[in-house]
Amino acid sequence: MVKTVKQKSDETINIFFILSPLQLMNAIEACEYFNCLDGQTKNILIIGNTLNKRNNQQIDSILLLYNKWDEVKRINIYYNMKELFFHILWLSHRFKNINISRVFLGEFRIDYSWILANNANPKEIVLLDDGLGTLSINKHLTSQAGLSIKNIICRITGLKNAQRQVPTIFTIFKLPEDIPYKTIENKFSYFKKTFLEVCSKNENEVYFLGAPLADLGIVSQDYFFESLKKITHFYKEKQIIYILHRRENLDNMKKMFPDVKFVVYDNIIEIEFLLKKKQPTHIASFYSAALYTLDAIYSVNNVDVFKLNSNEITHQYKTNIEKVYNLYNRFNIIDLESI
Repeated sequence: MVKTVKQKSDETINIFFILSPLQLMNAIEACEYFNCLDGQTKNILIIGNTLNKRNNQQIDSILLLYNKWDEVKRINIYYNMKELFFHILWLSHRFKNINISRVFLGEFRIDYSWILANNANPKEIVLLDDGLGTLSINKHLTSQAGLSIKNIICRITGLKNAQRQVPTIFTIFKLPEDIPYKTIENKFSYFKKTFLEVCSKNENEVYFLGAPLADLGIVSQDYFFESLKKITHFYKEKQIIYILHRRENLDNMKKMFPDVKFVVYDNIIEIEFLLKKKQPTHIASFYSAALYTLDAIYSVNNVDVFKLNSNEITHQYKTNIEKVYNLYNRFNIIDLESI
């Protein structure tokens, strides 16, 4: 008896897999940039729900701004291994005889993303930014699929494992020229074109992106508050709006700096400005990945980075922080010791 091989259908699909609100913003930009909405290709957004309810709620708020997905599917990625592989098996079976044009991965550092991508068997895998992780992308892509429990289960169930593939990288960062992957610059053209025209500007405001440096033990509390006093004096002619990190204590900050306006945002800062219809013209921080994304989206006039004294940084954090400062050469680097 001759076995009949089922032919692939004429349907073409793009799969977007994201875990965070910033990844969703980049997925939206990629959907527009790669002309995924061509009327012939179906675009499926797969959202990995995490145990972080705030993260999931922020994703929901961005979904309200963009409703062009043909299908949105949610999976719980951190609950149990059985559920994970049930979804992979389901996806593999569903897409077995369908042409997958591209798989867009928001979180390229975890095995599950690569298991999903490899079993979809797309023509192209595109990686999206999620903070500064893109800058160490080569380290993550050269790791081999080892004998993890995930890969063992893949072998048993007949699935392809988490072997990393050669991707295209869609990024706001300028990566080293010798990186062996195709890179495409993400200019956030869609968000600029769609939202910025209705955003207002205030040249007298400085948005300072907070960081829990003392709470995490990166620097001492005395040095942290001393540095902020210098910064508030530096901007004495402007209105400082300090955007609190979720780990910072609002009451303590108000006591120390009663003249500073402190705000707590429900959404990631990149989307919060859009929702409030504001276009920042001046932003600052000790260091933050959001400096890059805000500048890319809003074309900020001034981006100030206040450089911590290396001797004040706890040893275990020193090397990574100094590497980050080396990436900020296009911004205004201000030595805290000089002000």
